[in-house]
Amino acid sequence: MPIGFTIKALIGILFLSIYLHPDTNNSVPSDTMRFLNEGKILNDVFYQSPSDYFKLLIGIKEHEELIHKYLMETFLWDSGNYTIVNDSRTVIRIHSLIHFISFGSAFIHNLFMCLVALMGVKHLFFAFNRYTKIKETYFFLILILIPSLLFWTSGILKEPFLILGIGLLFRGLLNHNDSKKKKFIYSIVGTMLLSAIKPYVLFALVPGFIYAFINLIIPNRKVIYKLMFTSILITIASLILYKPTDKVVHYLSRKQFDFDHVGKGGIFIDFNDSSLAYFEMKDYDKITVKRKENLLTVNQETRIKTISKRHQFKDFYQTIKPSKEELKIVYNVGGALSYIETTPIQNSKNQLIKNIPEALTNVYFRPFINDPGSKLKYLSMLEMWGVFLLLIISLMKHRNLREWNWNIIVSIGLFCISLALIIGWTTPVLGAIFRYRFPIIVALILLSIIIIEPPKQMQK
Repeated sequence: MPIGFTIKALIGILFLSIYLHPDTNNSVPSDTMRFLNEGKILNDVFYQSPSDYFKLLIGIKEHEELIHKYLMETFLWDSGNYTIVNDSRTVIRIHSLIHFISFGSAFIHNLFMCLVALMGVKHLFFAFNRYTKIKETYFFLILILIPSLLFWTSGILKEPFLILGIGLLFRGLLNHNDSKKKKFIYSIVGTMLLSAIKPYVLFALVPGFIYAFINLIIPNRKVIYKLMFTSILITIASLILYKPTDKVVHYLSRKQFDFDHVGKGGIFIDFNDSSLAYFEMKDYDKITVKRKENLLTVNQETRIKTISKRHQFKDFYQTIKPSKEELKIVYNVGGALSYIETTPIQNSKNQLIKNIPEALTNVYFRPFINDPGSKLKYLSMLEMWGVFLLLIISLMKHRNLREWNWNIIVSIGLFCISLALIIGWTTPVLGAIFRYRFPIIVALILLSIIIIEPPKQMQK
């Protein structure tokens, strides 16, 4: 554990040097900076009104007047208003608490994130150690040194809490050495943490849970039969819950639509109660932007897009005339170097199904050599190739697997497919895909470790 924490702290310094660099934050607004700054804004509320601070911290009596009074300068606090759960608020609240002892030091915040992530890796180790023949020390070091897990969970992001939630949930489900009370607590806390931080990851676990449930009902059956029953159950549930699935398709469509505009780059202003106005990057010569004040002035007649805040997924064009009025900028992004075109879902279930091959390809096989992006894409490419190579080697040198091993393997495999679909359907930026897919990489490596017959010197 001390070695693991030292490694993560060193990678955390690298993370901060990248994500707190002015060039990084001027080109693409960094969640790291936003979580730090907005946590400080919330922390300052305590010194103005402790009672209002605790209302915002806990979320009780958190009405619009209170938010308008104290949090008008924040962006992430309200960025999730049109999604199922605003997971950014949870992270902002946690960092507002850390500000009481950090005195604004990003390094202190980052050390806390490293500790949270390390605890997640520890719980993940206890969850899966029983299912592998690799020595404990080697297994722990493999988990710690998975490149994408090591990097993305060593920074001021949601990912440290994500890996902690996954670790707690699976320890509660799989570790037989804990008491029933502990297992229950781990499972509940892990579920709550995933619900608050990354609810779509919890949703991606559902097919695996269904398979595990079927295994309890019909044990001692071939995997193919259990998979067939799982598919039938999911299909029946989708038909029964037809209306709720409409909401899921709408949520995915909205995520894809919003992410597409952010990936292309531009400036968003609050146009009216129902829509945002979007200035494309090609029209920047027609406007004046005051970055410090976060204001925009239109100098020439400009064609803009108006984007519905809630239900519509089509761009409506109109012309805005020159004016001395200063418009409040909601979001200003320079566009992503690794933006790729994706097929719009636009609230269509049929299109969602048609997009499956595209979604899986983008998550598992990109970046291609000719894809846009910085040179860092080659590191991500090498990592993915390495994961596939490890999986192939493990299949070639597999050990004799018991039934309960196969149940874990299939459940994890279903999770990998489900999460890849969610990410691939909604994300048109390769850099974001590299970040979001790290749980899939961890899961594939766990699969390989469970399957493989390790060399004798590495065996327990």
